[in-house]
Amino acid sequence: MSHHNSKRSAKANASLQETVTSIPLIKSFATEQRAIGGLVEQLRKKYNSDL
Repeated sequence: MSHHNSKRSAKANASLQETVTSIPLIKSFATEQRAIGGLVEQLRKKYNSDL
């Protein structure tokens, strides 16, 4: 394998590793927004029932 191909392969592997390790973080942000939406909905229901 030439030096150029080795360098290209290393960059591709680094990019793949970064992408794979960031998946849980991305999922947690998506879940966080859902959790906030659920909390807001529960508070809205509680507020409306107290009126």
